[in-house]
Amino acid sequence: MKCVHALNLTQARLQRYMKVLRKQARERKEILLNCEIIKSEYRDYYENNEKKKRIVVFLRGSGCSRVESVGGCTFCGFYNATNKGEKIKDEDYILQIKSIIDKWDSDTTKICLYNDGSLLCDKEMSFLTLIEILKLIDGDENITSITIESKIEDISEIKLQEIRKITKKNLEIAVGFESANFVVRDLCINKSFENAVFEKVCKIAQKYTVDIIPLTMLKPPFLTEKEAAEDFINSLRYLEKFHLRRVDIELPTVEIDTLSFELWESGRYKPASLWTLVYILHEKERLKLNTPLYVSPMEYSVDAYDKSFSCDKCFQDFADRILQYNKLQDSRVFDDIKCECKEKWLKDFNEVDKRDIVVRVASYLNEKEAEYGEF
Repeated sequence: MKCVHALNLTQARLQRYMKVLRKQARERKEILLNCEIIKSEYRDYYENNEKKKRIVVFLRGSGCSRVESVGGCTFCGFYNATNKGEKIKDEDYILQIKSIIDKWDSDTTKICLYNDGSLLCDKEMSFLTLIEILKLIDGDENITSITIESKIEDISEIKLQEIRKITKKNLEIAVGFESANFVVRDLCINKSFENAVFEKVCKIAQKYTVDIIPLTMLKPPFLTEKEAAEDFINSLRYLEKFHLRRVDIELPTVEIDTLSFELWESGRYKPASLWTLVYILHEKERLKLNTPLYVSPMEYSVDAYDKSFSCDKCFQDFADRILQYNKLQDSRVFDDIKCECKEKWLKDFNEVDKRDIVVRVASYLNEKEAEYGEF
């Protein structure tokens, strides 16, 4: 009981401090055009070993609603690409889609829509607007698959019913699952939800032939390299029972106005090594976890100050092998990478922090209170 109280107290302090960071972000005023998307880019994907083309569209959003309520995720800097809480009009969202819908290549078979938040959250985008957007996309016969992003708690049976009245195309909903460990979610990530809610959503989605795609974070703040790998593998174990189409591994990036950035700037956080990624992929196969794992590219709506790396000598080899892995789902594609930086990684991987996670987070917040005063 005492441990639970300490966790809840630390989580509340963390949320207050995350709001301090977001306030700093809002103080930087930028001129943004609400009727224009942030950017779009083409990426390859594979379906039944067949190479296909998808377009990834980053919509200009109002900003994740969780930023307003609890400060948002510790590692997420995407808020800086949004209107930072200022509502975008429904008609502007429609204009954003119309600005690109007739311009993508005719051989594009999949569209992925992101708004740096949740497209199923009425505070960010009205559901009627999302329906209108899906109607526009459904009219393109070349598009066979649609991916949208959402918070887990924003998915409901009523909304899926309405979406399925509009489109019968393959539909994926990417959700920020991050970790199966509630302590990691609550304190390292600042994202609270019950696994039971995720399980309920999976059942509802299956009823409407909608694929839930968990976005799972590798090495959030306050975890050592080895702890991060073990946490990710444990999350894969948990997710295996749902027989998902795939799980996406989100390699860490460091963006301004985040807790990750502060720790990184002071030398207390480093994004996970690509050798750690290989370790996880080997373990996944050793444990016979069969759910496909897609390694997401580290290209988002905002610029990163740092990201998962190995060294200048072998980084391109890793980048090439990641593309091969996403196609073949075979970790042996990495076996021919030989580099002296692996020894440095092994040393980092075996470093130990004996402190409890609650203590680690509370200690950092104590520092921040000494700097800012009580928040």
